[in-house]
Amino acid sequence: MDSQKENHIFLFAHPDDEIFVLCHARDLSLQGHSLTFVYLTGGLLNSKQRESESLAVLDGWVSDHKVYFLGEELRVGDGQL
Repeated sequence: MDSQKENHIFLFAHPDDEIFVLCHARDLSLQGHSLTFVYLTGGLLNSKQRESESLAVLDGWVSDHKVYFLGEELRVGDGQL
């Protein structure tokens, strides 16, 4: 495998979808790659709570990551994308 460090971008429909790639993201993080997570909708209910839960999971599993909750910022709810 190439030793060059890369930035990997993960796109998700809504907060909590990171669960599907968490092991892969952790492996990339352990290899020294930086990770960016982008959530495209705000979810159905309690979007702020779901965002904080996603952040807690990511903070516990991966290092050197950036997170963007575009759905919340742009007021795009679940099913409106």
